[in-house]
Amino acid sequence: MDLATFHEEVTILFADIKGFTSMVNHLHPSQVMLFLDTLYSTWDSLVEPFGVYKIETIGDCYMAAAGLFCYDAATGTKRLGGYDPKHAETMLSFAKAMLESSKTIKTPLGDTVQVRVGMHCGSCSSGVVGKRMPRFCLFGDCVNTANRMESNGVPGCIHASHAALELLPEENWIPTGGIMAKGKGIMHTALLPVLPGAQHAAEVNIAERAQRGSHGGHGADSHALATPSVSSLTFDFASLGLGPLNHAAPSRSTTSMECSNMECSSILEEMDGNPATPAALCKRHTCSTSGTAASAGTATDQQTSSPVHSRHSCPSSTAAALQAALQEAHTSPGAPAAATKVAAAAAAAASATAGIQR
Repeated sequence: MDLATFHEEVTILFADIKGFTSMVNHLHPSQVMLFLDTLYSTWDSLVEPFGVYKIETIGDCYMAAAGLFCYDAATGTKRLGGYDPKHAETMLSFAKAMLESSKTIKTPLGDTVQVRVGMHCGSCSSGVVGKRMPRFCLFGDCVNTANRMESNGVPGCIHASHAALELLPEENWIPTGGIMAKGKGIMHTALLPVLPGAQHAAEVNIAERAQRGSHGGHGADSHALATPSVSSLTFDFASLGLGPLNHAAPSRSTTSMECSNMECSSILEEMDGNPATPAALCKRHTCSTSGTAASAGTATDQQTSSPVHSRHSCPSSTAAALQAALQEAHTSPGAPAAATKVAAAAAAAASATAGIQR
């Protein structure tokens, strides 16, 4: 293939515009094209002075690379391939200039454009592909990782991977604490604020990640992502054999159930607010199997005219297991194991319930 070349180490950059997709839905195409042409032309004017190579633009995403060419002392010219020891420094300088130049550009809505920049260092391959409109392309994991840096970035900042950080140790990087990059897992990265206000934005972004207990930006970043956290864990009542979610959850407003037990009364109030929460589900099972409801025999489901307690009951052992799992999960909501136990206990409760119904 034409120009097929392996590059031992390069720096790849992606930059995009925050809120671009939602913005263009309200603009005339000519406004969008004028805006992008102004921004991209500004960045294009920086390419040659900084010695980087523009790869392409895709929508609002701008892609460039440094280190694809090296200086050939024999001919006194640059050639494709080889190794450029300053590729990371070159790209960082270009990235800073990109952000600085964006300060003067307004969106069609009159706001200052907000740009996110991400960069990563690694190996890749390059070449020209295609018969119709052939183009020079880069391939490899380095490309994907650089794109993840951009998508998890913060406007006004440069988001760099650990590989890039190792080559640029003298900058005032702010560690993110780790981000979950799609298809990559947890990655240790850092942000470099460039524009005024960017440092505050970076600190807020990092604090929000820490508060959520995950490293995700556009996605979450710990094992807890694979297993839903307890705070967001809900159950499909139909799949658990507990009836439809929309009308089977007993509450003061949908049933005639009254209970003399104070704990049960508070449970019903909780379920009125959010009947699908694991806590409400667990307590509902506990209530229905403990026999504390004073009028359990007369309470009916308005949708089916069948006894609510009967239809939603399960053996006390499974209800207790579900309750114990939920209690542990609420004590340590960030622990993946706790959420896993909740799901397992719920499955056991569903299985037991199905056995009773049969």
